[in-house]
Amino acid sequence: MVCALYTPLVNSTEFTLNVEHMPYEGDSNTPIVMFITTTPFTGSKPWYLYVFWDSIPIKDNIADVNISASVFEHRWRFSFLPPRTRSNTGSHSVQVWVYDHEGTIGKSAFYYNIKGIVPQLEWWEDLPADFVSSLIGPQGATGPQGTTGPSGSQGTPGPTGSKGDIGPSGATGEIGQQGATGPEGNLGEPGIPGVDGIDGVDGKNASVLLLYLALGLAGFSTICVILLFGRRK
Repeated sequence: MVCALYTPLVNSTEFTLNVEHMPYEGDSNTPIVMFITTTPFTGSKPWYLYVFWDSIPIKDNIADVNISASVFEHRWRFSFLPPRTRSNTGSHSVQVWVYDHEGTIGKSAFYYNIKGIVPQLEWWEDLPADFVSSLIGPQGATGPQGTTGPSGSQGTPGPTGSKGDIGPSGATGEIGQQGATGPEGNLGEPGIPGVDGIDGVDGKNASVLLLYLALGLAGFSTICVILLFGRRK
């Protein structure tokens, strides 16, 4: 069976449609990759793509690649799975349509062969849990723990946090011991002279006292002379 046969349905005289795909056949859950271009390859306005699988649209009004404000590359690349409702074994028709900015349409088609049916994920999710467990079997024993992987690189430092509140004041400490007596200081400068004493009181008593003192000294001197001459004789 030919599993990839291009059959151009309608080709306009304005452009040529080029279609490539991989793989050429596969199971119902095999992704199909398509690459589509046109000749000419570029233009000043966008063109649009439509793709059908057995007449079911799977791509609708997909614009080409915009390179700049006035330059468009007429190319498309995408992948898809066969539609769930049209994934039976055998050949399936894939049709590609491209519309240019004037409404001219270019068409191409090929056949894709599905060799086997593999239920998609949604089908498994709808099955009863007991039935799935019977297919999978009991869970095996836990294997040994693997070795610890290498440490990751250190992350960047985080932002600096805000300043915290001032804490409570601590208790007053005990009075310290008295220090040793320091050395004796230098002699100070002489003080200011004191105030003069008060003069004695003038009067008759002072004169009489001086007279008696003079007479006593004269008498004492006379006695001393007499005694001195008496010893010499």
